[in-house]
Amino acid sequence: MNNYDYFLAIAETGNISRAAEKLYVSQPSLSKYLRRLENELGIELFDRSSYPLKLTEAGELYRSYVREEILRGKNLRRSFANLKAPDRGEVRVGLTPWRSASLLPEILSVFWRAWPNIRVSLEEGPHQHLASLIEHDRVDFALTHLPNQYQGFTCTHEFLMTDAAVFAVSRSNPILAALPDEKGISHISEEQFTLFQNEPFVMFQESQNIYEMLYSFLENAGVLPGVRLVTPNIHTAMNFVRQNQGVGFATTSYAEACEDENLRFFFVDSEPMKWDVVATYKKSRPLSSQARLLVDCIRACCLEKFGGRARA
Repeated sequence: MNNYDYFLAIAETGNISRAAEKLYVSQPSLSKYLRRLENELGIELFDRSSYPLKLTEAGELYRSYVREEILRGKNLRRSFANLKAPDRGEVRVGLTPWRSASLLPEILSVFWRAWPNIRVSLEEGPHQHLASLIEHDRVDFALTHLPNQYQGFTCTHEFLMTDAAVFAVSRSNPILAALPDEKGISHISEEQFTLFQNEPFVMFQESQNIYEMLYSFLENAGVLPGVRLVTPNIHTAMNFVRQNQGVGFATTSYAEACEDENLRFFFVDSEPMKWDVVATYKKSRPLSSQARLLVDCIRACCLEKFGGRARA
């Protein structure tokens, strides 16, 4: 146990005696540690006039520093372990929940056939969360979109595939009677799309990358959507569309993986709503050999599954 654990235990409990019990050390020795630490730093870390003890502003800064140092130490030990055993080790991947559910299972089944002893840890969240994970070295890489607005650190982006937005409608929607009944992703004109303008819409959150793209498309089409539901989750959105509780949007990768016969998907023949899907990681932290194997596997699977929308 190192001194970082001592400081964090005091900060967590707000009491030196309880922290000493938790750490299985004596209260006098822990008090001596804290006095020595504050003397070395030249500033008080705790406000002793309050009970329980509260961190001062300097204490908050020091706690952030300690957490980062602990994380860096874990990353270093993990990197050493990966170097010693390149066919084992761990890869940490950040991605959105829907991409995790719809795209990754098939890819990982291929990956683990070749590298069964490499563990994969997933961190799921919206793109803003993925940017934070990359910046603070909590993932080896993340599956993200281009363009994005990541700031504060320099990234490397490796192209994997092109994705696009598609319009989604329940097969029980009576407006579909005016359109040809086809399998797969069909094409409709912008004029045909406006047949749905009075339907309730299921839309994504304003914080998501796809939001501005969809609203720009709707504005250009002259459609002011009556929004019934807002959700960050494409699976939730499609479940509501499936029940004909509204119309909405999905992506081509979702539509091509979807086996639900109650949904129909359409490209709208106007300016395509497309974006690149990339593996993003910090330029200052190159991929480990294990992470490189997984990125290459994702690229190969995208090339096989999506053909022209991916490239070697």
